Amino acid sequence: MYALAFDSTGRFLYAGTGDGVFAMDLASSGCPEGSLCLNQGRFRVSVSWHAVHLGTRGVGHPVPIADDTGSFWFFGPANLELMIKVLDGRGVNGHYWVFFGALSDVEYEVTVTDTSNGAVKTYRNEQGTLASVADTSAF
Repeated sequence: MYALAFDSTGRFLYAGTGDGVFAMDLASSGCPEGSLCLNQGRFRVSVSWHAVHLGTRGVGHPVPIADDTGSFWFFGPANLELMIKVLDGRGVNGHYWVFFGALSDVEYEVTVTDTSNGAVKTYRNEQGTLASVADTSAF
């Protein structure tokens, strides 16, 4: 792969390879709009944010990366703000694990839903904080 790029809306991811350019419609994943679905859709992740110093707020725009990993952008598709993954750690301690790392210090709330049973975990980041979370007993 020689290049990766998003369109201006963040809906399409383009990959340039030696065999040509390929496009992926990120909205066609079957996941609800504004959500990131991980582990074959078992977990749904959404993010809401508030830039207190700017007086603006919104929702994170998901960018799938792998079956268990993705990211979100808040202000523009070329500016990722949050990386997240939900790993199957049941073989180690009987739980699914939630990890995320911030690339932003705006206020945000990450909501992870286990779609198999409706269980929800919410993680909050206060304005001015660069957060990383490792919850190895999340679900």
